[in-house]
Amino acid sequence: MAAASRRLAALRRQLAAPAAAAVPELPSWYAQAETVDETVARVEMDAASWRAHRLSPQAREQFDRDGYLIIHDVLPQADFERCCAALDELRELRRSQGLPADKSVLDPVFSSSHTLWREEAVVRMLKAPKVLPKVTDIMGWNVYLYHGHLTVDPPFRDGPSVPAESEQSPFGFHRDSGRVNQELEVPSGTPVPRLSVKAAFYLSDLSEPGRGQTWVIPGTHKLGHDSPNPPARSGDDGGSRQPQGAIPLLVPPNSCAIFDRRLLHASSPNWSEHERKVIFYGYGYRWMRSKDVMDVGGALQGDTAACPVTKQLLGWTITNNGIFSPKAEDVPLREWMERHGMLDEDVGIDTVNHGGPLGSYIDSGYPWQSHGDRPHSFNAVKRNGME
Repeated sequence: MAAASRRLAALRRQLAAPAAAAVPELPSWYAQAETVDETVARVEMDAASWRAHRLSPQAREQFDRDGYLIIHDVLPQADFERCCAALDELRELRRSQGLPADKSVLDPVFSSSHTLWREEAVVRMLKAPKVLPKVTDIMGWNVYLYHGHLTVDPPFRDGPSVPAESEQSPFGFHRDSGRVNQELEVPSGTPVPRLSVKAAFYLSDLSEPGRGQTWVIPGTHKLGHDSPNPPARSGDDGGSRQPQGAIPLLVPPNSCAIFDRRLLHASSPNWSEHERKVIFYGYGYRWMRSKDVMDVGGALQGDTAACPVTKQLLGWTITNNGIFSPKAEDVPLREWMERHGMLDEDVGIDTVNHGGPLGSYIDSGYPWQSHGDRPHSFNAVKRNGME
C-alpha cells in the first residue's frame, strides 16, 4: 500500500513538473528566399505590351455599358495551336475512358485527373497579354484564378440542323456565383458587387449561328439584385423563347470575351458539324474561395522557376492571412505594376502591408504601424470592382 502511494506521489510530481520547452521551427514563410526586388525581376511580362493592351476609354465605356468585351487574335499563333492540340488530346483521353462520342468533355483546367495543366501554353494563357491588363483595369491587382474550366462540345449527332430562333427553346440564362447573388446584403434595386470577371477563350470558329455560342443580354449586369429579369419572347407556337435583348457572341477562332459575372448569359447547343472548344478563366479577388477542383496548384505554386505572377494567379500566398492583408511578397503583380508606374486611380488599389514577415501576420495593416526597417505603404484609391 505504501509503495503504491509513493508511486502515485511520484507520478503527481512528474505531471506537475514543467515540460522542457521545445524549440519550434520557423515557418517557411518567415524566412524569405528572395527579396521583393528579386521576385519582381523574375516576372515574365513585358511592360510595353501591358500598356498597349490596357482598357482604352472606349473599351471601358463599352464594358461598363454592356458588361462584356470581345478581343480578337488573343493568343500568339503557336500558343493557340498548342491549346487546341491539348484539348484534342484530352478529348481522346475521355473517349478512351468511356465518354460517349455525343457527350461534351467538361473538365476543370487545373485538375490532377488529366495533364492539360502541364501544357505551358495553357498556363501562359493565365497572363494573356491582351487579356490580363484589361482584367486588372477592371478588377485591380488583388486577383487570382478562382475558376478555370473547359468545354469540348461534339458536332450535332444528327448532322447540322440549326432551328430558327423563333423555334429555339429558352437557354439557361444565369449570373455566375450562385448564392452570392441572393445572400450579399445590398439595398433594393442595387446590383450586387461584381467580385469577378470571366475570360472565355474561344478556340473554335463560332462566327456562324448554331455553333454553341455564348449568349448574353447586354446591360443586365446593372440590374438590381431583386429586379425581374428581361421577359422571354414568344415563339411562333406561342411558347417561350430567348429573353428580350439576348444576342449570341459570333466570334472567329482565337477570340476572347471578358464579361462581368453579373451579366445574364447562357450557353447554347452546338447544332453544327463543327466541334466547339472553349477554355474559361474566372478572375476573382484573392479572398474568394475556388469554384473548381484545382488540386495541382501546389505543384505549380511550388515551382521556384515559375513566374511569380503566375504563382499569384494560381493562389500562392506567403500566409493564409496574406489572402486578406497582403504583404508585397503575396502580390507580385501589384509590385510589378508599381515599379512600372501602372498603379493609378483607374485601378482598384487597396492597402498593401510592406512590414517584415511577422508584420502583416499579426497586425491590422494600419498605415501608422511598422515592423523592422520597412514601413507599411498605404494607398487609398477607389475600388472599381465593388460598385
